[in-house]
Formats: sequence, C-alpha cells, structure tokens
Amino acid sequence: MVAFSPAARTATPVEAPVTVAAPVPTIYREAVGRMKIRGVFGGDVVRVYLDDRVIKIGDIVDRTFGLRFLGIDPVRRTRLLSAVENTTLKRYY
Repeated sequence: MVAFSPAARTATPVEAPVTVAAPVPTIYREAVGRMKIRGVFGGDVVRVYLDDRVIKIGDIVDRTFGLRFLGIDPVRRTRLLSAVENTTLKRYY
C-alpha cells in the first residue's frame, strides 16, 4: 500500500492562455451594414434575397472585400458572412 502526503494531493492551478479575437476592420462592418435582406427562403438550400440578388450559402456577396455568405440564424435573426482573413461577421436583420 502506497501512502500519499496531503501536499501531493493538492493540484497546482495552471492558467489557460488568453486569446484575444482580432477586431473586425471598420470597412467590413460598414460593407455588411449596407447590405439589405429583403427575404429569406427556407428548404434544403437556404437562400437569401440580398440587395436584389438571391444568394445561397457559400456565394460571394461582395467581391471588393471578399465577403462570403455563411448562412443565417433565424432564432437570433442574424446573417453570417466571412471575410478573406477568415473573420466571421454577424449582423442583425
């Protein structure tokens, strides 16, 4: 039988590394803010009527900034887009 001392039973807390998300550039936020959702179509393939175009998941919505449509969250009423730097942008509709 092996005996352990009380000092051996206490665990030393280890601090987790802190990761800070990079701020989203203002130019992306402004571009997403100008986009207007006119309708949402459910079904097998979710589509959105965005700025007089029908967009589906994965389509590029703004070539200048490389913004791609990722989907919508109907519960929170948000649209999700991604930028070239793999930044996810969320905006209420």
